[in-house]
Amino acid sequence: MSIRVNNHEVALTPQTGPAEQLKPAGSSGASSVSGKAAEDQIDVSTATENINSALTAQNLQRSQNVQQLGALVAQGRYNVASSDISRAIISSAISGTIGQE
Repeated sequence: MSIRVNNHEVALTPQTGPAEQLKPAGSSGASSVSGKAAEDQIDVSTATENINSALTAQNLQRSQNVQQLGALVAQGRYNVASSDISRAIISSAISGTIGQE
């Protein structure tokens, strides 16, 4: 991820108050900040691409797991202990997460 910040003709001038005031360059008593003049911008496209890629991979993995479980159930080879199911149902009811992920 890269972040690029360019200030366009901004100068800082000290003030007698508790804060500093931003004034455009060329204002009386202000000194100019040197550098390239450009619009302010932030580049977050790389981070967005990485997040989208991770989500896509996670969704694909989840889809494959659901298909595998579906095939096992259809073949009658998926066995789970009833105590595990009841424990999961009770835990979800207590924590309030029934039907949520």
